[in-house]
Amino acid sequence: MSSFAFVILLSAAAGGPRQASIPPANSLGRALAIYAACDVDRDGRLSAEEAKRIAGGLAELDDDHDGRVDRGEFLVHYRGLLVRDGVKPAADLDDAVARVQVQRRARALVPGTRVA
Repeated sequence: MSSFAFVILLSAAAGGPRQASIPPANSLGRALAIYAACDVDRDGRLSAEEAKRIAGGLAELDDDHDGRVDRGEFLVHYRGLLVRDGVKPAADLDDAVARVQVQRRARALVPGTRVA
């Protein structure tokens, strides 16, 4: 199964938004809906148990190795799945991932730096 097909199945299985209001699969809205559906305890980060619902699980998603998956880590991974399967990410998703990457670079240069 392709990564893109998995994203579609995950969206449905995760109990995402009702059929009439599902954003396009390549959009930030869909990525955030999937992330929210996986965040069962609603703490804003995915635990190892919650990350099991996503292809690759914690090991593939947890870029900073803190034992949790934050929204930025998930968005970068989600976009990567789309690109890997030849699906062009929507502009809003590209913008969000670009902001995450700027924040990562800023933290690498000056630990503790937060970029709005």
